Amino acid sequence: MTTRVGEVEAAEWALDQAKAACDLEIAAALAAGVPADKVVAVAGDLASTPTEFVQDKEPAPADG
Repeated sequence: MTTRVGEVEAAEWALDQAKAACDLEIAAALAAGVPADKVVAVAGDLASTPTEFVQDKEPAPADG
């Protein structure tokens, strides 16, 4: 039982690390000027795009 709990904790840790790495890549892409819709399309289900990144990096719409 202890071994199984350790395996689950290791898997959770690995998933957390992967999510953190993905979030950093999303932030870098947005900071580099990649449009948020393209970042979301590429990231797919692997990441939930943090809204603060999108709000800070998305260009304001042009007034017509």
